[in-house]
Amino acid sequence: AEVAVYREQPETAVGFSRRRLEILTGLADRHPSDTEITRLLALAHQDLGDTLRRIGVLDEATRMLADAASAQRQLIADDPSRGQVRRDLVTTLWSQGELEVVRGRPDIAMQRYTGALDAAEALLELNPANLEAMRDVFICAKELGGLHLEAGRLADARRWYDRGRTMTEALMAAQPDSLNAATDHVISHYYLGLVHQNLGDCASATGEWEAGIAILQALIDDGRIGPESRFAGWPEEFQRLVAECHDG
Repeated sequence: AEVAVYREQPETAVGFSRRRLEILTGLADRHPSDTEITRLLALAHQDLGDTLRRIGVLDEATRMLADAASAQRQLIADDPSRGQVRRDLVTTLWSQGELEVVRGRPDIAMQRYTGALDAAEALLELNPANLEAMRDVFICAKELGGLHLEAGRLADARRWYDRGRTMTEALMAAQPDSLNAATDHVISHYYLGLVHQNLGDCASATGEWEAGIAILQALIDDGRIGPESRFAGWPEEFQRLVAECHDG
């Protein structure tokens, strides 16, 4: 379904998602005690909700994502050890947060992102070495930081961005050769720099952005970021921000 969305064929994507949901609903009706089918049915609700969210059909998307989250919570309540269902819930709650941002309801979006972050941190409690959960915490913390930054709540924004950076530092330590871990860490430097800039602390902002430049330049010099990468122009953007901060 996602392939069709990204190819700008939303009707096809919705059709695929609805058909998947129909098939899994039938299977669940025939096998009501099969928890894996129940899990896949919840994911089908999530997939359709995400697809509808992307094309702006928000009311039905809300219902689909709510159904997914409800089923996933019940599966976790029945068997708290099911780590994959916990991850499913993280992604569903994150999608609900994205939907509320589109609806222009940042307070509700914060609730959803906080729920996703809590679910990801519960996964980390089960397995502190879970890299996927670490990145989920980073992503959710970044979204929360962004909502607080937009609202002018700078101390809260810095708290969440700091939480995200704790995760990107851990991811870089665990995966020193990972390009994704490195660029996630750069993103943390970027946003923390913006917070410090808004707080009037140009020295700290500059420190964040220069740290980001150093990471990016090393990746460019090693050929790991090419001219086609969205990060290729970030060193210049960071340098512009540094100059703007000092000029201001």
